[in-house]
Parts: sequence; structure tokens; C-alpha cells
Amino acid sequence: MSLKSRQLAIIISAAIALLFLVYLQFRWISYARTLVEQEFDAKVNMALRSSTSIINEQLSSGMYIDFVDPYDQSQCGKSIVETSLDAEELRKILDQTFLDFDILLDYSFAVESLEEGFPFLFKDSSYPYSCKVGSGTELLRVRFFGKKDYVRSQLAWMTTFTLFFIVLAVVLFLLTVRQWLWQKRLNQWNIDFFNNMAHEFRTPLTNMRLALGLWKRKSDMAEDNPYLQILQEENAHLFSQVERVLDISKLEKDQLLLQKQPFSITQLCGHIIDQMQVSVEEKKGTIAVDFPKEDLLVNGDQLHISNAIRNIVDNAIKYSKEAPVIKMSIQPENNFICLTISDNGVGIPKKHQKAIFHRFFRVKEGNPTAIKGFGLGLTYVKKVVEQHAGFLTLKSMPKSGSTFQLFFPQHSVY
Repeated sequence: MSLKSRQLAIIISAAIALLFLVYLQFRWISYARTLVEQEFDAKVNMALRSSTSIINEQLSSGMYIDFVDPYDQSQCGKSIVETSLDAEELRKILDQTFLDFDILLDYSFAVESLEEGFPFLFKDSSYPYSCKVGSGTELLRVRFFGKKDYVRSQLAWMTTFTLFFIVLAVVLFLLTVRQWLWQKRLNQWNIDFFNNMAHEFRTPLTNMRLALGLWKRKSDMAEDNPYLQILQEENAHLFSQVERVLDISKLEKDQLLLQKQPFSITQLCGHIIDQMQVSVEEKKGTIAVDFPKEDLLVNGDQLHISNAIRNIVDNAIKYSKEAPVIKMSIQPENNFICLTISDNGVGIPKKHQKAIFHRFFRVKEGNPTAIKGFGLGLTYVKKVVEQHAGFLTLKSMPKSGSTFQLFFPQHSVY
């Protein structure tokens, strides 16, 4: 998966997670609403049971409840009882009971006969709460006004805070995406700038190299001229850095065409050691190897893998304050070939061990300007290894050296 695809996948995953969080919050509010309604219903039912005992005490003398026509709008709910227990007394009992249970909503009530054949049956379904009174043949039914407003008021603080944090999370997510897109655009501008600069530098550097080569061939005194040697070395160094910037840019955009073919990693490392032996001996150092007798094959671009290995060995030489002691070993590991390169250099602090693979990063401790470089070498190494479907690890401690392990998929001839 390319870097762009991974970034897009992260944004989509974060958006889905945020939407799921919003869904859960609304589900929680819905669940809380159900709990509040159930709590209210339970309080009403307990209040009605309490009212029933009081009403039954007043009806125990044998009094009866006389019904009126419930369909007569002038009487329904006003003068239900015509005996000693009239509608006003019944309301007083209900008022006091509801107050005791902290039920403060307006309500209306009615009494329904349960006897078969009774001429006036109360059939209004808008009275959801009921309890039997008297001898058990009458049903006291109650309904409340403003129950929905009461439930909303109970959930007001929860709903307000939930909506606030949902809006805040969405705004922060959008601002983060906007900032990320801006940083990505800014990063692309930087890459384009360095690419253009590298292209502009490469032309005069190429001309300078050609001019120095012609001067060296045509001038009799050029062979022993130290200044010419310095010019050629610095030109070659700067040209290699420019090429590295361009290669890293192409690797990031997946535009670098790797010419992959099977080759022996053991033979390649042997050639690199032979070529870099002079640099090691100049600092009175040594390179120890531990290679298997058989050839281990890797399917990859030999030039870029060679440059990546040279980078690590070159860093081991440059960042050794004492005589460099470099150890290189190759061994198969599962389906990979593990190339291990260790040194006795200054080491890398743990807090910088991830950042050193970023472009242009250099460790601030000590004097980083004392050693030449743009901070591109390890970035190039990591990109090359990843382009070959491999990975690398680093173990390092300050003043104790570093150990790099490069893993490449092993090529099988079968």
C-alpha cells in the first residue's frame, strides 16, 4: 500500500470511528430517555397503589361509586362520584399522594366500571395508568399532561453536553484534517522546491565535472595539482548528494524504476567491503565479516541496494571517534535474508532513533556540522529497503555503537 493510500485509509477510518461514536451517543440518550420514562411510570404506579389503600378505607363503609355518562363532555372527569366520596375528595387524595412521590405534573382522572352490561363503560385509551378501587369492580384511571416535556427536562443537561462534545469532536476532526492537508501541501511544496533546486544544481555540477576532467587530461601540471583534486572530490560529493535528493523524491512518489534481478547478496557485500577497505584503513579500523559459504540470492536492484549498504558502512566510518570496528554478517531468517552491520561509533540516543530516518534530520548532540552530509542517507536506506518489500531495525546506545539489520525477501531458484 502506498503512502497516499495509507493516509486516505487513516482519514476514512477516523471518520467512521467518529460517526460510530456519534451513533453510540444518540443510542445512549435514547436509552436514558427510556430509563426516565420507566422511572416515572414506576413512581406513578406506586403512587396509585398508595392512593388505592386510602380510597378503599373511605369506601369500606359500604358506599358505592356512582358513574355518570363518560361521553357527556359536561360531566366526564368532573363529577364522577355522587356519594360521600365525590370527585373533589378523590382529587385531594391523588394530589397529596402524587406530591409525596414528587410527581408534579397536571393530570386528569376517571373511574371505569368493570361489570359486564354496565351502560357507561369508559373506553378512552389516553389514560395509561390505572388501579382497581372499591370492591374491585371499578378502575381508577389517570393520565398526565406534559410528560414529554418532563422527560426532556430530565435529559436536558445530558443532551446539551452530548451535543456540545459531538460538535466539538467533529470540529476538531475537520480542523485536524484541514491542518493535515495544509501540512501535506506544504511538504509537497518543500519537495518540489528541493527537486527543482537539485535539477538546477545538477546541470552546472555536470558541466564542472566535465570541465575538470578535460583540464586534467590536457594540462601537464594538473596531475600534481592538489587544488584540482579538491575540486574534483567536492564536485563528486555534491553531485552524489544532489542525485540522492532526486532518488528519494522518486522513491516517495513511486516513480523510481527499480531494475530488479536475482543476485548474490554475499558477493555484493564482499565487493562493497573491498571498495571501502581503504577508507577504513585510513582511520586504522577493521571490518570483520561472517558470511555463509553458499550464495544467498535477493531479487532486487543491485545498484540501489549497494548504495544503501554503502551508506550504513560509510556512517559507521564517519561517526567513529576511535578506530572503527565494523562487523558485517549475513544469515537466512525465515523467508528473509538478514544483513547485520554493527559498529563501535558514537551511537544514537533512543529519542532520535525514529527521527533519523526522516529527511534532513541530523542528531543535534555534539557537533553535527563537523561531519559532512544533508541528513538524507538513512532516509534513502529505509526507502530502498521498503521498495524491496523488506524492513530494517536499529539497536543503538550512546557511546556504545549501533547495529542495523536489513531484511530482504529471499529469492528462491525453485
